[in-house]
Amino acid sequence: VAPQLGGEEEGVGAVWTWSTYAPTETEPQRKLHRTILLLLARSKLIKLRDVDGMLARLVDRDVVSAEKEEDVSVTSCAWIEFALLFVQTAVVERIASPSDLPRVLESLTKIAGNSGAPSLQNYRKPILRLMEELQQQAQQLAQQAQQATQQAQLAQQQQQQNTQPTQQAIGPAPETNKIPPPTSAPIAFSSSIGAATLSNLSDATRR
Repeated sequence: VAPQLGGEEEGVGAVWTWSTYAPTETEPQRKLHRTILLLLARSKLIKLRDVDGMLARLVDRDVVSAEKEEDVSVTSCAWIEFALLFVQTAVVERIASPSDLPRVLESLTKIAGNSGAPSLQNYRKPILRLMEELQQQAQQLAQQAQQATQQAQLAQQQQQQNTQPTQQAIGPAPETNKIPPPTSAPIAFSSSIGAATLSNLSDATRR
C-alpha cells in the first residue's frame, strides 16, 4: 500500500512542496498539475485536508498580490482559477464533498464578496455559480436521502402487513398427545352372585 503524501499539519509536507515547485506557468502545466492532484485524492494517496490547506494558502497569496498590484495587466490569479476548477471537479466527480474543503471554499467566498481589486472581479461570477451548484447538489443529496428513508419505511410496513394475514391463516398449532379429562359418570360394578345362591344364604341364616 502506498503511503499517504503530506504532513501532519494542513498544507504542509510533500503536497505543499510538490505544488510549490511544480511547473505551473502555463495552462497545460496547471491542467496536468490539477489532474494529478485529483487522481491522488481519488486514490486516497493524499489527504484532502492537506490539499484544502494548500489551495487556501495559494488563493490567499493571489488575493494579496492582486490587491497590491497597481498594473492589473501583470497580475496573475492562476491559483484562484486552479482552486475553482479543482473544487468543481472534485465535488462533481464525488472525489470530495464541500465539507472536505472548508478553507479553500472560505477563501473563494471572500473573493466573491470582495469589491476591491478589479482583477478579482473576473472571478466573482464563476465563484457564485460554483456556490450555487454546490448548494443545489447538497439539496439533491438531501432529497435522495429522504426518499431512500421513506422507501425503506414503506417496504418495512408492507412486509409487516404481508406477515400478519399469514399468521392468522395458520392459526394456533394443534395440541397432540393430550390426556382426556376424567369422566364424572358413576362406574357400574356387576355382581357374579346368582339368585339361587342368595336363596340358599337366606335359608341358612334362618336355621
